Amino acid sequence: MKIGYQFYGFLGDYKFDSDGFKMSSPDGNAFYSWSIIHEFQKRGHTVYSLMPDRDKPGWDLLGNSLFVAFSAGKRASAYQGLIKPSVNWLEYLRSTIPSLDLILLEWRFPTYRNFGPAKTDPDLTIQNWVLTLAREYSVPVFCIDLDHKLDLDDEVRYNFKGILETAFFPKHQAMDRISVGIPFDMDDLKQFPMIDPDRNNQLVYIGSRYERDDIIERYISPLQSGHNKQIHFYGNWLEEKYRGCVEQWPGISFHHRVTHSHFRSIYQSAAFCPLLAKQSYFDTGFITARLLEAILFGTIPVGFKEHRGIENVLPEQLIVDSWQELSKLMSNDIYYHKELREDLRNQIIQQSTNIFSSINFVDSIIERL
Repeated sequence: MKIGYQFYGFLGDYKFDSDGFKMSSPDGNAFYSWSIIHEFQKRGHTVYSLMPDRDKPGWDLLGNSLFVAFSAGKRASAYQGLIKPSVNWLEYLRSTIPSLDLILLEWRFPTYRNFGPAKTDPDLTIQNWVLTLAREYSVPVFCIDLDHKLDLDDEVRYNFKGILETAFFPKHQAMDRISVGIPFDMDDLKQFPMIDPDRNNQLVYIGSRYERDDIIERYISPLQSGHNKQIHFYGNWLEEKYRGCVEQWPGISFHHRVTHSHFRSIYQSAAFCPLLAKQSYFDTGFITARLLEAILFGTIPVGFKEHRGIENVLPEQLIVDSWQELSKLMSNDIYYHKELREDLRNQIIQQSTNIFSSINFVDSIIERL
């Protein structure tokens, strides 16, 4: 089959602009999108990118070294095998979409990052082209609602073949959603050896400030005075529009965005990674990539009891229901991290058939065609 994949973000470890300068930009796709592409390709399907090739400057500069942080060979292979546009965007979409057997589309919603005097967002424009052409040529579209931003009107308007949500209890609006996990190649979850280095930091969270303030106030803010700034957050926290968080939470050490090339050294220095999420994620059992990232790169994820379904992926000892319980966990001499992480990793792999496997993710789409 010919598969169109619209995803926003980067696949590589580093992000460069068109002039070859390093840049700060979201890159959540780098962790998981390659595994979707790779799984389709393994089955003999051809995957076409329906968004700009944001990795081209990095590939031109670094080649295969753009993907060395983890799963190097598979990620480089997935990128190389991905069909990418080489002509005018609208021309490319018009020539590609009529021949596709299905489209996998990560829902793009309006953000403050509008461009130019007309305040347009190129990614939204491309998404509109994709959906218009898909309807014109009757190409089935599977939509992934990664941010809980797909509203009822859009569900009705576009009549998707299916909507995927990485939640145990997906939202229901116009149609039933397909419950999936953030996909990953489970064989690669074991690629880094089990070590138990000195853990200089108690909590580390790699993720940006998107609709999580109330959760931080509830679970992290009360910890600030008792743990001597051993709480570190990496993301967009120091960008101009978010800088107030430094004064709001003085006990947290904030850092700029990092790429996946830094994840292993950062996570290995931490005792725990809190699975912070916005309230709608807690309410629906929505699991982000933080869980697998923490396990892969060397720390222990901690969940919150109000997060529905979290007991499906974490043992009771790693689920807390208050900042006091989190503080107690941080204070306990629980430095058998090597064994704890290994047990947790094995548990996740054993559950992978039903939750996080990229094989299951792709099956969930193909079986509904």
